[in-house]
Amino acid sequence: MIVRTAAVGATALIAALTAAAPAHAEPVTTVAATYTLLADAVAGGGTQPVLVMGEQTVPVDPAVTDDLTPGQKVTATVRGATGTPGQVADAVQDGRAEVTAAAATSAALPSALAGAHTLTIVPISLGSDDGTTVTRLQTMGRQLGDFWSAQTSGGLTVADSGINVHAWVTATSSQVTPNDCDADQWKAAALDTLGKTEADFTGRNHLVVYMADGASTCTWAGLGYQPGNIIWLNGYNYADGLEHEFGHNLGLDHAGDSSCAFAVSGSTVTQNCETVEYGDYDVMGYARYGDGSGLNTAKADQLGLLNSVTPAAGTKVTIAPRSARNGVRALKVSGGGSTYYVEFRPNPNGTVAGEGDTPSPGVQIRKSAGGLSTVLPGLRYTDDSDPQSSALPSGRAMALPGTGYEVVNQSESAGGAVVYLRAATATTVAAPGVQSPAAGATTPLTTTVTWNAPATTSADAIAGYLLVVDGTQYVTTPEMRVRQLSLAAGTHQISVTTIGVQGRFATTTRTFTASSSAPQPSPSSSSSSPAPTPAPTPTVTSVNGSQAASSATAITVTWAGTAATYHAELTTASGDQVWSSTGTTATSATVAVQPGTYYARITPVAADDTTGTPLTSAAIAVTRPASPKVTLPPQGSTRTVLRWQATTGATKYTVTVGGITTTVPAGTTRLVLTLARGTHTVAVRSYDARGVASAAATSTVTVARTWTATAAKITAPKAGKVAASVTLKWAAPAVKTGDPAVTGYDVRTDTGKWVTVSAATRSRTVKLAGGKHTLTVRTRYETGATAQTTVKVTR
Repeated sequence: MIVRTAAVGATALIAALTAAAPAHAEPVTTVAATYTLLADAVAGGGTQPVLVMGEQTVPVDPAVTDDLTPGQKVTATVRGATGTPGQVADAVQDGRAEVTAAAATSAALPSALAGAHTLTIVPISLGSDDGTTVTRLQTMGRQLGDFWSAQTSGGLTVADSGINVHAWVTATSSQVTPNDCDADQWKAAALDTLGKTEADFTGRNHLVVYMADGASTCTWAGLGYQPGNIIWLNGYNYADGLEHEFGHNLGLDHAGDSSCAFAVSGSTVTQNCETVEYGDYDVMGYARYGDGSGLNTAKADQLGLLNSVTPAAGTKVTIAPRSARNGVRALKVSGGGSTYYVEFRPNPNGTVAGEGDTPSPGVQIRKSAGGLSTVLPGLRYTDDSDPQSSALPSGRAMALPGTGYEVVNQSESAGGAVVYLRAATATTVAAPGVQSPAAGATTPLTTTVTWNAPATTSADAIAGYLLVVDGTQYVTTPEMRVRQLSLAAGTHQISVTTIGVQGRFATTTRTFTASSSAPQPSPSSSSSSPAPTPAPTPTVTSVNGSQAASSATAITVTWAGTAATYHAELTTASGDQVWSSTGTTATSATVAVQPGTYYARITPVAADDTTGTPLTSAAIAVTRPASPKVTLPPQGSTRTVLRWQATTGATKYTVTVGGITTTVPAGTTRLVLTLARGTHTVAVRSYDARGVASAAATSTVTVARTWTATAAKITAPKAGKVAASVTLKWAAPAVKTGDPAVTGYDVRTDTGKWVTVSAATRSRTVKLAGGKHTLTVRTRYETGATAQTTVKVTR
């Protein structure tokens, strides 16, 4: 399934099909079937083992298919039913029978998928279509063909003549049950329309059942056999949904992401990681309302499309960009039941289908186990320009658990990245030695924490350090062992933890007191702040720097001393100078910079040009919050809903359209836009507690239609005579993707009080006195707009 927006999950077809085992044990029969997986059938993501028997989809216990490979022909043993395959399937679905075993009768589907594929697309509604045209569906098929041709270097093709879109079909209530979610019924209606059976869609021929948006109660956007030849789209009319489910037909599972966080309790540190099944920017992962993102190398390998190497330790390999179609595209290592793929994603390449954006550009590592691939996040440092990036920085290493190796990213260029394997470093590390502050010491409110690398642990085994100050975490590089803190008066606890490349930790803790009356210590060599030279030599006694207030691109540096003038400079962590000022009498400066880590160095100069000892500040981190992930349909209406994913630590968001900026409070992740016809660019920024803005996340929408609130349709009772107790029923209005959502309904009799019900409610029992009455259903939208419809009855 393709997830439409954050928090939209896949509610399964299986919810409607799963049934309890029957109480009786006889009779027993065998039925020919095909074993496959129904992708996206489990709530929250995942796959459900199913048998296709008699053109019906029958869910089975995973234990029944443990020894089978998806795509195999099987003989299923069914307890509790006899008859045709269709009758047996009905009995299993109704809970009158159960599948107890399945034995393979054929080998798995061949891995060679090259050649011309066909798409037969059948759009079906229960009354009126959802506005998706035959041309639109034809275009989606063309996009699918272009996408998969690009991903397979032309090995898999879909010709224009192989894309056949049927005119809209209206299914009867006997074919598809209204207000229900039964994918098999929709499939059967499509096959009836074509005058074909499921056996006509094998090999490279695929049936796509397009269900009108809002015509079913299914909450998934798409389903597909994995592998197989049937695809369902639930009103999702963007190419990535079709491309995603086609990937399932080819046998591909989902592409996920993982996020990790440190948990600290005293001197105990653990790292907790969570897998997000659809989280990767891949056609088998995150939806983008357009073409899918290109295949990661783990998925490419599943299809036999990957040129990879497993080099000996120390052998340097240049891996080409993921979007390249030649050269070595991955370093591949297996162990511990998983396979790891090291790939290179440079900055976005919009010239190749599926390569239009690349979050976290650089060297990325993916783990593949059981079909699901997940991104392994590299250790990110607090002072990084992008602390949420998943890329492995140049010069750093990452463990490949279970393989006995670590991968090192030596360098990167536009044409490739140089990486190599090395033997896994020590699985244990020692704790660092904290130099300052001393245990139990009293320090000024501005205090510098410094520590030494553990002497008994090799530098290669250390990925970085975790400094925790009163619960606030800072992650530093192995080289950065100093941090300046601004503290409130009182007792404070710090811990400094060595983070091993192999994921082991060792911690030193320290408690001290900060006081406004404590003397400012003389600068020491350990904090890069040498003691001032006695007069008459000019001195600089303090240097402090911080990110400029509310700015993601500036540093403010202040200093104090006894010099006539000062030479001030700002350098990067690697020593490159980004700003300098000579002969200044000022004691502060604000410098425009890019996010990163910097140091200010101030040299005092006397009136006779004698220079004193320079003083260097602690590291100055310039960071900005992450940009939100925006969901906005390419085609919208005059009232289009913009949605985005919340970013960690955001205190507010701003949305800018046509030069007008709207501020949205934290906790809100949507905004109803009122737009004129035409094309509009929307920019969303998140702000953190400092008032610093993220880079803008932009998206474009073209408005070609006017949105108006549409009323629900009353389906019962019909106008005329009714009984004293009548059930008022209605069907939800069709809501196009991106349009304001229905938030509830109000019901009343005549001019009485409105009774409010939820958006999921479709009926209400009404008691009527004798005479004529007007029953009204009012539909409420998230914009505040309403629309109502009535039916007149007589009791």
